[in-house]
Amino acid sequence: MGNHTATTHALRAPHGSRPNRKRVGRGPSSGYGKTSTAGQKGQSARSGGGVRLGFEGGQMPLYRRIAHRGFSNAAFRHKYKALALTQVAARFSSGEIISPETLRNLKIVKGRSTLVKIVSGAPINIALCIVGVAVTQSVKEAVIKAGGTIESVTTPQRLSSSTRKKSAAASRSKRTSRVSSTSAPKGRNPQ
Repeated sequence: MGNHTATTHALRAPHGSRPNRKRVGRGPSSGYGKTSTAGQKGQSARSGGGVRLGFEGGQMPLYRRIAHRGFSNAAFRHKYKALALTQVAARFSSGEIISPETLRNLKIVKGRSTLVKIVSGAPINIALCIVGVAVTQSVKEAVIKAGGTIESVTTPQRLSSSTRKKSAAASRSKRTSRVSSTSAPKGRNPQ
């Protein structure tokens, strides 16, 4: 019975975690055949050969045969993190303000850019003050019935193109003024 202590020279990678690389072009007895799995002659057998994705030999390809019409707003949709009213009410006492910041501080919601919506308006018995959080109609009714308040929140608006251009121009002018002030020559003034 020997003492089994782990030593660096005895370490081995788990079996199957480091497979041998595919060594082609080493003859017919290598296991990959005489033509190294490329088949006989032709464009696909050459170095750098083959055709691009979607190429159909000159025939009009599928992605050009099918009509592409319309537009989808799916890329611009607003994704909300849904919270149950009872779940929120359990973490707050009466009169407390519920805002995205307070929800993040209590780790109910994670992420700076997460949009929050309180759903499923089950009856509650504490007065909550909801600010800056989207709510459903049933939640609105339940909160007001319990004596709470809701500050209306509009759907998050993207910056309009004119606003974006103005903010980009303002940041550019700030950068250039900062660069010009830091690029002044240092040392003594020439007389």
